[in-house]
Amino acid sequence: MKQELLRNYPMGPAVREYLGIKEEDYNGYDTKEIDEHEQATFIGFFTRFVGENPISDQDQFIDLLEELTAMSLSFLTIKLAEINDKFDLSDDFRALTAIGAAALMEREFDQALELFESAQAIEPDELSPYVNISEILYSQHKDEEAEKWVKLGLKADPNHFRLWELFASIQITKDKAAAGETTKKMAKKVHSFAGLSLAAELINSSDYLLKAQYLEEVWNEGQRGDQFLREYTASLGLAQQFEKIPVVILEQEKIGEAIHWELYSHGIQAYLAMENEQAAKEMLQKVEKNPALPENIKKDLQATYEAQLAENNS
Repeated sequence: MKQELLRNYPMGPAVREYLGIKEEDYNGYDTKEIDEHEQATFIGFFTRFVGENPISDQDQFIDLLEELTAMSLSFLTIKLAEINDKFDLSDDFRALTAIGAAALMEREFDQALELFESAQAIEPDELSPYVNISEILYSQHKDEEAEKWVKLGLKADPNHFRLWELFASIQITKDKAAAGETTKKMAKKVHSFAGLSLAAELINSSDYLLKAQYLEEVWNEGQRGDQFLREYTASLGLAQQFEKIPVVILEQEKIGEAIHWELYSHGIQAYLAMENEQAAKEMLQKVEKNPALPENIKKDLQATYEAQLAENNS
């Protein structure tokens, strides 16, 4: 394999260390998308390299499994696991999850299910096994089994949006007319704002006020999580209840909580919609002073502000 391609191929630190690529020689951080020929060349090189350089350290081995999977080299992940069966991975969550994801990429669904179920038994609070198992079972039209795993996952994280999408899809297949109310019932059972948000869309996707009302109930119950606040203020904006959005932001500022830039974006848009241009400008300036905010986000907020301001003054 040409050294230039090897140095430029995007890979994680464990793969680079295993292949003996020094940090000062590596140029793969900004590499353009790899084509099929380059990928095939790398796979061939790596396969030969593994045969000549046995892995003796289990931690390094698990790091390699994870990184190869993240690099979409599922074939290599599975191959590496097969030729290194000297390592006992039966109780290692990371390894089981990485090989399971690789098996899923290779469409080896039975193997993937077995691996993800083993991973879930080791770390029942981790979400990825629930999501992957549910996805596989749903794709196989095993809705009853999929729903069981979705519900287990929602116990671990009641606001996982993808799990709620799967839950709703299963309910639509069962009874489309009742899917919204069934989703709402489940959301209330597990105290989920994400479920309520989706339930409102299923009941009436054009009734923005309905979603805002559902989420306002959650707000009144004391929910103040960052993800919830962004969802809630977005729903208030769609429902044109602009005056409520600054209240949410000001409360967070008062108690000293870190505020996501998207929440400020909703506040700026709300002030502009209420034609309070000075308040919108002051909030924009406050956000722009945040050193942690990426420059592209600052530019997007500025563009949104200027576009709405121009519309107000037209």
